[in-house]
Amino acid sequence: MGQRVILDTNVLLKVYNREPGHESVVEILDQVETGKTMAAISTVTIAEVAVGYHTSGDEAGLKDFILRLRTTGEYAIMEVDIESAELAGEIRAKTGMRLPDAIIAASGVISGASHVITEDKNFRKASSFIASLTPEEFLKVSG
Repeated sequence: MGQRVILDTNVLLKVYNREPGHESVVEILDQVETGKTMAAISTVTIAEVAVGYHTSGDEAGLKDFILRLRTTGEYAIMEVDIESAELAGEIRAKTGMRLPDAIIAASGVISGASHVITEDKNFRKASSFIASLTPEEFLKVSG
């Protein structure tokens, strides 16, 4: 089994919106499905992704997304609990990151993730807690 990562909201939205470079994220998701990479997802990310589905009126897509997360066992779902809330508070205090991003970073640390996979350069502020890589950078190091 490969290394564990936590996926930031923007990489999942990149696939949903078929934005340029989404193929790299699809490749990472394929690695997760084959067991080459383990992935964690914060409930904050799930909430943020759900906003996009609700905004576009894609209730069926949202149900499929949630069902996949619940039933496949391929993703560790990281809930916000006291431990992650306290760590997120520390990360926010020390980095000035937005609280949702600090919660995602904290969730990654608690899950044992080696990296946050993100397009958000602000995650670099949390490098003393968890490293961040873009999808393309991750694919280069994960081989």
